[in-house]
Amino acid sequence: MNASQFEDSVEMKNTLKMKSGIVPAASNPVVVGWLGDSFNVCVASPPEKGRANRELLKLLEDGLQLQASDIAIVAGAGSQLNTVEIQGCTMSDHREKVGGGGVRP
Repeated sequence: MNASQFEDSVEMKNTLKMKSGIVPAASNPVVVGWLGDSFNVCVASPPEKGRANRELLKLLEDGLQLQASDIAIVAGAGSQLNTVEIQGCTMSDHREKVGGGGVRP
């Protein structure tokens, strides 16, 4: 990982805002990790009624050991590319706890 991978991720006052790509209805749920400037996951839930988004948020909540209220999709909720805001998290926290690369949720 290099600094350019995170150029669209913003860290301010212990709040991280990042792009997140979701592949819904995956037969093999996995945290893919950083691809370009987005953090990518494959989730088992279908892209219906926000199920895939909820699975992404739960994965981040569990991985970062935060409360559900600390994590929110702030843009792109109806898309496979979302913007997620995480309060109480820095980029180094994120890389250390859920950095990715084949981690199974």
